[in-house]
Amino acid sequence: MTHRDGHRVLLVEDRPEQARLVQAYLDASGQSSFTLVHAATLSAGLTCLDGGDVDIILLDLMLPDSEGLETFRVVHARASGVPIVILSGIDDEEMAVLAVREGAQDYLTKGELDRQALLHAIHFAIERKRKPAEVTERHNA
Repeated sequence: MTHRDGHRVLLVEDRPEQARLVQAYLDASGQSSFTLVHAATLSAGLTCLDGGDVDIILLDLMLPDSEGLETFRVVHARASGVPIVILSGIDDEEMAVLAVREGAQDYLTKGELDRQALLHAIHFAIERKRKPAEVTERHNA
């Protein structure tokens, strides 16, 4: 779902400095195509999802009210049609592989995150989710 004002990004992240960094990267993209909605807990993120109108989720796995892959599983179950990019402070290749196998579009380590990597992950995640939906729509028409 693309909006007149671009893509609506839900960031579920408990660290305010990380949220400000993501906002700065989106602002510096040179596009006005992103609207960032920030939730500091899993429960607040789920409330945002219940309101609908989210194009992509940037998800921290270590939140005050949820930790690890279970955080991803809960969000994915609630919003299976929305692409999820994990932003983790933990560089754990095994967890990254499991998350992608279970449906995450990408797994980015916060320590290595930069503007280009974030924008690349967002755009590709949205496109990967869009393509199967377009094929299904054409097939059912």
